[in-house]
Amino acid sequence: MKKQLADSSKGINEYLYVPGRNADSARHLANVSVNMKEHGALFGSLRIEADAPGCDRYAAEIRLFSSIPRVDIIDTLLKRGVRGKEGVHIAFPFNLPGGRIRYDVANGLVRQGTDQLAGSCQNFLSVQGYVDVSDTAYGVTLVTADAPMIELGSITAELPWLRSINPSPVVYSYLMNNYWHTNYKADQAGLVSFRYSILPHGEFKGEDALRFEIERRQPLVVTGADRSGRPAGSLFSIEPPEVLALSVKPIEGEGAWLLYLCNPSGRKQNVSVRSPRAVPISVHASDIAGRIHADTGPGLKLASHGSSYVRVDRR
Repeated sequence: MKKQLADSSKGINEYLYVPGRNADSARHLANVSVNMKEHGALFGSLRIEADAPGCDRYAAEIRLFSSIPRVDIIDTLLKRGVRGKEGVHIAFPFNLPGGRIRYDVANGLVRQGTDQLAGSCQNFLSVQGYVDVSDTAYGVTLVTADAPMIELGSITAELPWLRSINPSPVVYSYLMNNYWHTNYKADQAGLVSFRYSILPHGEFKGEDALRFEIERRQPLVVTGADRSGRPAGSLFSIEPPEVLALSVKPIEGEGAWLLYLCNPSGRKQNVSVRSPRAVPISVHASDIAGRIHADTGPGLKLASHGSSYVRVDRR
């Protein structure tokens, strides 16, 4: 079944510039031109250029891939130095009325309206890398790799202190502002790019959202291979697939490794770490310095949305 997840009446990646502090005065792009940039077997892209208020130059590239169900967007602004109050926002209106809002902070999952402390800021929210809008059957994950603040429903950053916000499938990426109420003026002139990736999905799964965010914020580095030797292969395998290794590093001088494992799923997981090279290893829960806490025995138990440092030694 196909479902339209974007609100086509408004448009995804809408540039909004607020001169001053009143969001009702937001200005839009003008003199927009659209041209084909890439047309290859792997992906195609459109390049959009326009006159953008607050900028000397604006361009956006929208990429679609032949076999990957995601959309990449790269917005590039040559920001003009403006010392009066201003704000820049990008709108992502999704067609998921009544959808639940989730976002990540420090690899943990926050359910908007449920997991926030009473009295905490509602005018804008800080995210690690993604915000997700989902109903019980469908959803969309938006990775905002370079802009860690969002607004929900409307441009709310400079409204009087909000005590609550209504859930909304309209997400605003809050790019920049100079609303500092201090005794100096400042601007944010210069060339800057902001990357976004959008992934449609079925039922929400925290492990899929975090994995997608990591893929987009920390893309693979491609380098030349030595054809004279065999590929080294993986250092470890981790089961089940819901558990992610967020970092792996050697412990200096000890012939051991320190892993940081995260369980972003909604269920407790029994975790096993194995060496695919048939090298005998021992696995222990540890602290951040690799000091052993306990032998994990046949497996490590990670609570829902829990994490743990793990030390792996050759035996």
